Amino acid sequence: MKKILIFSFCLTLALILSPKAKADTWTKQYLVDEATAQRNYLYKGTQDTSGNKWFIACSNTSSVTDDSVYEYTAGGTWVNHTDTIDNLIVQVTGDSNADKKKTLIYGDKSGNTWLMSETGLLFMYNGSSWSNVSVSSVTQQISGQNSGASFSGIFGDNQGNFYAIIGDYGTAKRSSSGTWTLAVPDSSVFDLETRRLSTGSYGRLYGAYNNSSGDFWFYVEYKETTGAYRYHGGDWTHFTTDNGLAGNLVNDIIDDSSGNIWVSTNNGASKFNGSDWTTWNSTNSDLGNDSVKQMSQDNLGRIWFVANGENGGTSIYDSSSNSWSYYSVKNGMDELENIGRVFFFGNDVWVTLPSGDQGIFIILQNNDTQATLYGQAEGTIVTKTSFDMLKKKAKVKTRKVTVSRRTLVKKKWKWQKAYSGKTSSGWYKALNLSVGTYKVQIQGLKVKTVNIANGDPYRLNF
Repeated sequence: MKKILIFSFCLTLALILSPKAKADTWTKQYLVDEATAQRNYLYKGTQDTSGNKWFIACSNTSSVTDDSVYEYTAGGTWVNHTDTIDNLIVQVTGDSNADKKKTLIYGDKSGNTWLMSETGLLFMYNGSSWSNVSVSSVTQQISGQNSGASFSGIFGDNQGNFYAIIGDYGTAKRSSSGTWTLAVPDSSVFDLETRRLSTGSYGRLYGAYNNSSGDFWFYVEYKETTGAYRYHGGDWTHFTTDNGLAGNLVNDIIDDSSGNIWVSTNNGASKFNGSDWTTWNSTNSDLGNDSVKQMSQDNLGRIWFVANGENGGTSIYDSSSNSWSYYSVKNGMDELENIGRVFFFGNDVWVTLPSGDQGIFIILQNNDTQATLYGQAEGTIVTKTSFDMLKKKAKVKTRKVTVSRRTLVKKKWKWQKAYSGKTSSGWYKALNLSVGTYKVQIQGLKVKTVNIANGDPYRLNF
């Protein structure tokens, strides 16, 4: 009995002292600072083993030589690496007017960050300094030849290996020790030179490694009839719509924690389980738009789809329940009309805008136990056009807000106050609400009832 009392006391003490879960909340981050920010589109991101986040950024009106590389350190500060890399490009090429566009970035499991330029130069950051990786030194290791080829794409796997696609040679693997070997040979089935389009510009090459099957997957961005390519046990297979792929214009390839391959296209998204394809689009699922430009997997194994014209959110597929949901990224200030990219770094969701307010990041602390209930209390919904910020309106009346939860007390259902406050600029927000049924009462407006089913933010307008 004494042991039971001691255990109960310790458990109670632990519950009191343990930090309460926080509801989903959004915050802004600017590149360097709001006053000097000059980039409003961040389209590639990665995280290194030290928790630093890396991004390639550009402005929507930038030329091919006008983009930047930013690091958001684990300590919460922005570092601009652009000048250092640009100087390296000039040094390597010997051309002060060299194309300095950066196209791909990847943080491997050995602590290095890799960056590839549009013209096929490769750079490595070891945690303190950048260096150029000579393609001739790599081809010498994998083939015994000193070649003037160029790097065509980069990617990695969960086992700590890094891969670099090299024109006319194939895909080289770099182990954690720094040794390069040939992982995937070049093949006429997957012609590395197809990245050059008729216009003379380059379609970027992308690769992915399936950790479950050991297969390599490739696609060429910006080429209408490319489809997806698999390298399996020494054999190449080309998948197109004839084989069940949703579309031939591929935008992204990822592998999930169950070993499936996901391919997003301009005609929907397809999943490959090792033998068969399953395709979803806006007619047979809750996918918001057929043109899926990016996919990400969260810590719960759900796949998030970023599509053109999603109106402020992403469609999510949960394979464990075979169900779809829609996650709204709109918050109290209603500043997100559409999103550009979604990245999962640890327990956080990072969302970037496709255009707008000088490179704003919106960061969500991911939590699935308690929700934020928010909405507009003005009585009217602000009219918006695509990619516009919230339009300015006249000062609105401050109203009292009360949120009550339906609670079972002594076998009787009662409404108990869960939140009280005032609207701010016509908006209200109640944090840390658990699953349940709530009654929302705003001064001068009709009472509304809402059911909170999970930890996702819930928007209720009046």
